[in-house]
Amino acid sequence: MPSDTALCSGTRYPVRSSEIGVGASFPAQVMPGRAVQPTAQFIVRSAGGIPKPFATGLTRIGDASVLGQHSTVRY
Repeated sequence: MPSDTALCSGTRYPVRSSEIGVGASFPAQVMPGRAVQPTAQFIVRSAGGIPKPFATGLTRIGDASVLGQHSTVRY
């Protein structure tokens, strides 16, 4: 645990907490037999706010945005 590591090593670490993810996805038929489904996700406190690798101090990994698309073709 970060608190144990901080206690034994004498360095400060941010305490991990929760991760929150919000997503939106919607299908759209662009023509008969062809559909696309864009998706967007936003993650707050990625991995619970773990420290950034190779960073000094209390720097945490930042929030993340993920964009994607799924498409379906029927013939």
